[in-house]
Amino acid sequence: MGTGMKSLAIAIVSVSLLALDAPSFAKDKSSATVVRLQKGFSGVCEGCDLRGRDFSGAHLSGGRFPNSRFRRADLSEVLATGAVFSGSDFVGADLSSAVLASAEFNDANFKGASLRDVEASGAQFEDASMSSADLSGAVFVGANMSGARLVSAILDDAVFTGARLESAKVVEADMIETDFSGATLSDADFSSTTASGAVFIGAVLTNARFMGATLDGADFSSSRLEGVNFSGALGLDEAIFDGACGNAATILPTSIDFEMCDLGESFEMMGGPEIDDMAHGEAAE
Repeated sequence: MGTGMKSLAIAIVSVSLLALDAPSFAKDKSSATVVRLQKGFSGVCEGCDLRGRDFSGAHLSGGRFPNSRFRRADLSEVLATGAVFSGSDFVGADLSSAVLASAEFNDANFKGASLRDVEASGAQFEDASMSSADLSGAVFVGANMSGARLVSAILDDAVFTGARLESAKVVEADMIETDFSGATLSDADFSSTTASGAVFIGAVLTNARFMGATLDGADFSSSRLEGVNFSGALGLDEAIFDGACGNAATILPTSIDFEMCDLGESFEMMGGPEIDDMAHGEAAE
């Protein structure tokens, strides 16, 4: 970018950010009518320090904020469709009820942030850190969250249908009635999660881990369970596995029937012939 263009971009950013701090209304001199101004942004703000700023309700769609700092900022109800925030810091920020569809947050940090009720369908969160974040009631339909870290996050009632969470780390998260229907969850770690009533219908769970998870009422109907480890999981006797398939590496109690994914034959086992029945007896309680 030439010097002139770079100066223009910086000027646009400066004016836009000043507008965000300006009063939300002004008076029309000819009629004394109150004219409300819409907070908004257009342009590029790379590596900007926006900590603690009030962006609530702002229109940020199409804006570019890579590697910027939004710690403890208020971004509730923002409209940021298609915006770019890759590598940005949202630690402790409030993004509740924001519209983030098709936005890009790869490698962003949301530790302890609130994303309650956000609409993030089709958004990109690859390798994002979302540990201890609140995603309850959020919609991530078709989102890419591969490699994301959601340790101790709250995902209750969130919707991840058709989403990608390969190799995601979701350890000790709350996932009550969370919907992962049709999602790709290969190699994801759901160990020690509370997933009562969670829905995994038609999901691909190859080599996923549910060790020590609470799964009463969870629905794994028509899912692929090759290599999935349910060691020590609780509530499996109340979970649903209708039409699910696995393989010789799938670890489940002998009381749960499933078919072989490749051969389609009825298969009943507890994680293979060498698994100690006593070690997995607790999983079916």
